[in-house]
Amino acid sequence: MFRAHYAPLVGYAAKIIRDRENAADIVQQLFVNLWEKRESIEVEGSLKSYLLRSTHNHCLNFIKHEKVKNEHASHALATEPTHDYRDALETEEFQQRVKSSVQELPSQCRKIFLMSRLQGK
Repeated sequence: MFRAHYAPLVGYAAKIIRDRENAADIVQQLFVNLWEKRESIEVEGSLKSYLLRSTHNHCLNFIKHEKVKNEHASHALATEPTHDYRDALETEEFQQRVKSSVQELPSQCRKIFLMSRLQGK
């Protein structure tokens, strides 16, 4: 069943979602679902029609899921706090504290610390 119907179903799904890789994933998942539910599925009518309808429904679910993901990403970008001057001041303040702390180290410790951080030793 898989060998006979996989390629045509991938082609059909690719026409719907316009992405061959995701179409292949959708059809593969369809066959996995069929295998997992093989004992409870009753196909009335032709198997080909059943597979086409199932593929169509899986593609619609994929499109809906992608739409939700895109809306979420857009919302996340819109609500993401913008960086302002406070971020720069905090970074500068942090760097000053690090420099001050390094200067307070004993000379050998300071030398070793600087060699490890600045020279990668």
